[in-house]
This record gives sequence, structure tokens and C-alpha cells, in this order.
Amino acid sequence: MFSLLLALAIGTVFDDVVNAEMEAVRATFPAPTVTAVMDGDWSEQNTWGGGTVPDLNSNVEIPLARTVTIRGGFPAVAKKVFVKGKLIFSDEGSTSLKVETLLSEAHSLVQIGTQTEPLPAQFTSTITFTPSDFTNDPKRFGGGAVLMGEVKLFGTRKPWSSFAVANKASNTILFNSPLTNWAVNDRIVIAGNKIGEHELKTITGIAGLTVTLDSPLAFQHSPPPGLTMQAGNLTRNITFKSESTDAQGRAHTMLMHDPNVVIQGVAFKDMGRTDKSLPLTTYKFYENGQEFAPPNAGEFNFPGRYAIHLHRHGFDNGVAVIDSCVIDSTPGWGCVNHSSNAEIKNNVAYNTYGAAFVSEAGDELGSFNGNLAIHVPGLAINILDQNRIFLVDTGFSGSAVWANGHNVSIVNNVAANCKSSGYTYWGKGFFQHGLSGTYVDAKYLLDPSWAGPTQKMFGAFVNAREFRGNVAYGQNTAYDSWFMGRDVTNISRSPLDNFLAWGVNLGMLITYTGNVDVNNPVLIGNNPPNSSFGINIDAVSLNVNVTNPNIKNFGITGISGSARGVNSIIGGIIESPNGTAIAIPNLNPISGTTVHDYTVSDVNFVPLSKWYFTVPAKPAPAVPPKPYDVLGRIFYGGQRVHYLEDAASFPGGNTPTKFKAWIGGSPVMP
Repeated sequence: MFSLLLALAIGTVFDDVVNAEMEAVRATFPAPTVTAVMDGDWSEQNTWGGGTVPDLNSNVEIPLARTVTIRGGFPAVAKKVFVKGKLIFSDEGSTSLKVETLLSEAHSLVQIGTQTEPLPAQFTSTITFTPSDFTNDPKRFGGGAVLMGEVKLFGTRKPWSSFAVANKASNTILFNSPLTNWAVNDRIVIAGNKIGEHELKTITGIAGLTVTLDSPLAFQHSPPPGLTMQAGNLTRNITFKSESTDAQGRAHTMLMHDPNVVIQGVAFKDMGRTDKSLPLTTYKFYENGQEFAPPNAGEFNFPGRYAIHLHRHGFDNGVAVIDSCVIDSTPGWGCVNHSSNAEIKNNVAYNTYGAAFVSEAGDELGSFNGNLAIHVPGLAINILDQNRIFLVDTGFSGSAVWANGHNVSIVNNVAANCKSSGYTYWGKGFFQHGLSGTYVDAKYLLDPSWAGPTQKMFGAFVNAREFRGNVAYGQNTAYDSWFMGRDVTNISRSPLDNFLAWGVNLGMLITYTGNVDVNNPVLIGNNPPNSSFGINIDAVSLNVNVTNPNIKNFGITGISGSARGVNSIIGGIIESPNGTAIAIPNLNPISGTTVHDYTVSDVNFVPLSKWYFTVPAKPAPAVPPKPYDVLGRIFYGGQRVHYLEDAASFPGGNTPTKFKAWIGGSPVMP
């Protein structure tokens, strides 16, 4: 009974917060000066009360049961538009709307094209957002598209493409995947081998799979043999854009509470107002309900004002879709899933500060699938910077995917030239204003029993649902996880499958993390001495298995592994000619644990003369002894790896200098 009451209470609080948000948004809209009195075209006087077609100073209302259509040949303008009925953009010509705020009510409809008949490629539809003065809008909800109803936008899809090489000083690129709907005069972004080497070009010609550019390439774009690089098309025939490029003058897109959203083939240019280079104007919400204004918060830098923001749709009423869209230049996050169920797929993100694709709160469902992110800048400060974490302000360092919610699938994405990392799992939790912590309903977990008697599980405790087939290159770190699954029992493991990274300084950083299976990773460093670790598992992580790795070109260590819990490295190849193949850190036990095993089996070390472990000195026993003070065990090929102190000399008498342990003898259990 208590569990049921708790679940109902959390749901009721969520509904109350959503209703309060809707009222706050409605309150920003002034009394209308022009109202639609009949169905009709925007340009027709008879459509509007008093026969007055809206101008740039008009506050326009389209009432429930009214449909207004914007047609080609007439540029629609208004100060603010409140859609309670339907606003349709005709697909029979090119259309435009210039407006400060486009607001829609629950159960309304904003539509361009249809699923079966998208806006034809020869036509365009452009919504330009003018700067807002935020009158009667202290939280700055307005200034952009704030849509609480159904949204159906269907433009022309232009999938990103891949190539094997693009030569410096050449003005052509031969692609090896289709250039569907690419056209002359389209803008494209080409990923670079390193940060700062991406390039923006305009297409001047297309012949089959060969694209001619408006100017020669400034850099060489060459992946390792057999691999590819990517280019994304930034042009779409439906565009949301800000007239202002100043961060606080930009518009944003907030799709609130209604999952009946399908946005396909739309470019969001210079959208988003939340600036991740600055601290947020926000409140730290404690579990006891207290809130206070934090120090050093940026003025008017409110969270949630992103280029695309799927905001609190809930999970049972449908799945929102963002497909084949473009996020082109934003001072903050690109496409954000916040407490919603969404398929975010096949999109291109360029120049999105802090992060490109984000699960924000921790309870999100759905997927990031087949997206491309190029050039994700960020702050060069510690990811654990307490001044930012204090504000519940994360995702500022530059990651293609920032997953505060681990219950979304992250599949077949490409991350290139990110300031910090390609993919980041963050597990510190997200305490939302008015809601305290963020919890995942038992029914949305892979195994509902994990939730226990409360039928809720704290979002930060949920392990990664699916991470598969992702790629990262040309940046510092390819993948990192923080505070994920380490302190939770009776939960599934996080599968990290078929990850490819090249041209990186650090392949995978697994820190404060537990219960992870890294399967079939291919990790190619940025050549020693620039690169460090293939996989760096910090000393407080535990229960990490690495299977069939292919690791090379890292200057310090192929795999630096934690020995806390039960860990393994099985099969694969580790090529570490200038460093250590496998380093096992200090085996001092973590409080409360009794097992510290590391199994290594069937690993092919290249070159053979370097097949060694670096193992620390044997830890001294605790005085007085502690119940959890159990000596670690390491096995190679079924035989125990002994500490140097355990034998008078190495067997064979011919051991590499860095070989800090010897192998053989009877496996003596501690």
C-alpha cells in the first residue's frame, strides 16, 4: 500500500508541475489584438475580426476550431501568435512567417506538409523569430516556438554521408554512400581528423557520388585504412531561425507536454538561448523542499531554452520523433529529451555548445539513433567543477551525446571533433525544481524487479540500457562514464557493444562506474606520445569485463583496469609497443567488498616481447585487520599472477624490466 501511495504521490506532483508550467506560459501572452473569426488564409481580410490582416505589432489568436492557412506569395508577420486551433503552412508554394513568439495551446495543431507528402523540395517554408522584449515574461518562456499541442512538420530529408578520403587542396569529394536529395547550393560540414579541422563548404556541383565544393579543402581528411569519415548536409527546406545571433536574443523551440510531435527535415539555425559557456540562472532544489538563489548564476541564463527541447511529454501517450533535422549553431544544447519518450534519429548537429544530443533529467525513454555531431565546443574546465554541479548545471564540456538518462538507447551515432568526449554517461542524478529527484517507473525498466517495493528507481542508479555501434574520432576522449551503476546491486550490466574510436587521446574512461561489459571495442589512439589509454578504468570502478578488444597506438597503457570486484579481459589484441599492455592498479579493497579478482585470458599481445602486466606492490594488510581486507587475485591463462614480493626471483630469470609480477605456480586462493 505504501509503495502504491508513493507512486501515486510522485505522479500527482508531476501533473501539478506540468499544469503550473502551462499556466505560466499562457500568462505570457497578452490580450489579442487580431483574432481569426473564420477559417481562411492568413492574407485574407475576411479571416480576421475587423478585416485587419496582422502586422508586425499584432498579437494574433487563432481560436479553437479555427484553421488559418499561410500560403505562398504572402509573407505572414506578427508580434505574437497564439494557436488554439490550427495553423497550416501550404505545401503548394514557398511560405514564411516572421514572429517574436509562436505559442500553441494543448490540442492545437501546427503543420507543414504530411508524412506521405512532405513539403516538395522546390519549395521552402521559413519561420523567422525576431528578438523578444520579454514583457510579462520574467522566466523568458517566450521568444521562439513554445508549442503545447500537436506538431507535424515534414520537410525534405537529406541524410548525412560518408567518404574514404578528402584531399587537402582538392575541391571535390567522392562519397561512398548515397547523397539523397543533396543539391547545388546546399551547405555541408565535413568532419576533420582533429579538433579545429572540420570545414564548412557550399556545393557547386554533383555528379553521381562526387561533390564539387565552392573552394579547395584546407585540411587533409583521411581516416585509418578501411574506415570512413562523414559530412552532414546543413540545408533543409523548412527552417526555424533566429533573426538575432546574440545568445540572449535568440529564439528557442520548446515542445511541451504533448508527445504528438513529428519533425522531419527541418533546420534549426541559430536557435537556442541557454548558454552553456556560462553558469545557469536556476535553483538548487533539495529533497526537503527548500530552494534558494545560487551564487554566481548567469543573469537571465535560464535552463531549458534549447534549439529543440522535448519537454515533459510523459511516457504512456506516444513517442515523439525528431528525424533528419539539422541543429546549426547554438550557444547551448542541441536536441534535448527531457522526461519524454522520443526517437531522435538521423539528425545532423553542428556547433552545439556543451552537448549535441541530451537526455536531461534521468527518466527519459526512447533512442538516439544514427545521428551525426561535428564540432561540439565546450568549456575547458573540470567536468566535476563544483560551482557548476552545485547549480545542477552539467553537460558544458563538449560531448556529442550527454546521457543523464541511462534508459535511452544510444545506437549507430557518429561523434567527431568534440571538445571533451563523444559520449558521456552522467550518473549524479537530477533534482528538478518542484519534483525533487528524478525516478524511473518500474514498468519502463528492462527488469521491473530492480525498482523494489517502491516501484520507482532513482534515474541515476539505472545502468545503460543499450550502447551499440557508435563511432567517435578526431577528439580528446571517445567515451566516458561517471557515477553509473557502481553502488547498486541486483541490476543488469551496462552493455557497451561494438564501439569504434580513432584519432583520440583516450579511448574509454570508465570512472566511478560498475557492472559494465565492454564488448568488441576497436580503439585506435592518436599515436604516442599524444595518446594515453585505450581503456582507463579508474581504481574505484568495479565489475568491468572487456571482451575481444582491438586496441593500438596508445602511449601509456592499452587497458588500465580496476581490480575491485570481479573483472576480466578476454580475447582480442592489445598492441602497445611503447607502453604497458595491461596495468592493474592497487588492489586495496573497497569498503564492504570481499572479492577482488581479475581474469585475463587469450589476449594477443603485440609485440610479443611486450606482453606484460604492470602490477603494484603488494598491499600491506590493515592493522588491525578489517573484515573486508581481502588480497586481490589476478589470473592469466588460468594461472595466478603473483606479486613480486611473493617469490625470491622470477621464474625463468629473463623478465622484461617493466614486468612487475610473475605468472605460474599453483593458484593459491587468499
